[in-house]
Amino acid sequence: MLKKMFLRRLFRAEASIARPSGPPTTCAFYKLGKVGKCVPLTYLGPIFEDVCREYCYEMMKAGRIGFTTIGRWWSRNEEIDIVALDEENSTIYLAEAKWSEKPVGVNILEDLRRKAALVDWRTGKRREKYILFSKSGFTEAVEELSGRDESVILYGL
Repeated sequence: MLKKMFLRRLFRAEASIARPSGPPTTCAFYKLGKVGKCVPLTYLGPIFEDVCREYCYEMMKAGRIGFTTIGRWWSRNEEIDIVALDEENSTIYLAEAKWSEKPVGVNILEDLRRKAALVDWRTGKRREKYILFSKSGFTEAVEELSGRDESVILYGL
C-alpha cells in the first residue's frame, strides 16, 4: 500500500518537476510496468515524507494508530519528519521517513528516541511509539528489535 501511494504521488508530481539536465546519476528511474519516469533524486525525499504522512492517515483508518494532530517537529538543528499526537490516550507517534539506498538500522531508531526526549508534550506522562519508514528495508537488528518491542513499527516500500 505504501509503495502504491508513493508511486501514485510520484507520477502525479512528475508533471511539475523540471527534467534534470546533468548526467544520468542526477535522476532516479522508476519502472511501473513499461512506463518509466525520471525525477531528480533530491526531490524524492520530500515526496516520500509527504506520502508517509499520508500513509499515517491510512493506518488510522485501518485502526492501527490513532491521532488528533499530525505534522513535523523541529528545534534548532533537530527535526522529526512526522509527529502525530493522540490527545485522548496521551500517545505520541514519532516517525522518520528514510529515502536511502541502505537499509534503516538501529542507529536511526536510537537517534529518533534521542530526539523524542526533546519534544515538549506531556513529558513523563505519555506513551511513545516509533515508526520507521524506509525505501530500502531494514537491518536484521532493527527488525529483531521491532519484533520484541511493540513501540517500534516498521514500514517499507
